[in-house]
Amino acid sequence: MSETELNQDIEMESEEQNGNPIPPAWEGETGAVRKMVLPYIELAEKVCDIGFGGVLIIPEAIGIDLPQMYDNREHLIPPDIECDVSEGIPVEDDFFDVCYSSHLIEDFEDTAKALVEFIRILKNNGTLVLVFPDQQKYESLTPKNVLNQAHIHEDMGLSFMKNVLQTMPQYKFNILFESDCQNDWLPFEKRFSPISGYNVVMVITVQKDH
Repeated sequence: MSETELNQDIEMESEEQNGNPIPPAWEGETGAVRKMVLPYIELAEKVCDIGFGGVLIIPEAIGIDLPQMYDNREHLIPPDIECDVSEGIPVEDDFFDVCYSSHLIEDFEDTAKALVEFIRILKNNGTLVLVFPDQQKYESLTPKNVLNQAHIHEDMGLSFMKNVLQTMPQYKFNILFESDCQNDWLPFEKRFSPISGYNVVMVITVQKDH
């Protein structure tokens, strides 16, 4: 296939997303899991996307991230709330109905502490949606030259996160949905570095006053 034919094919497949649940390739990991989490997000009144990297899970979500985007892709949008999440999120307690975060939690040394901050801005009985890598699968599927060096935990994955939740008895967690690298999909995977096959998804309601 020539470069021209490849570009035409990519444009055609990108256009197909208007009638089918096909995310454009630039949406990355968020695009890979969107169809799984939308039923838990799309009807909520107040949704935030923590560490969204310029790609929101839904257009109405409040994007929270560093003021400087990770790269200069033209599709990326700036954050609504600029902050270093590791230093706290400048939002009042119990504000959002849904807190969504994709591929950020694995960058914290103290996972429980980060979750406490996410939950602080979540309403009681609100929904926490976490997307993070199974680190071993991530490393096996991703070329070494593009591995994210910010990942802290070698054993990050579904079991790791469930163990962390068990160390937080101040909350009652109810897992509504989980996917351990299943149904994780993105088009163009044969042409680009794979960004599917390693995404863990957890949808959790959080009771704070139990």
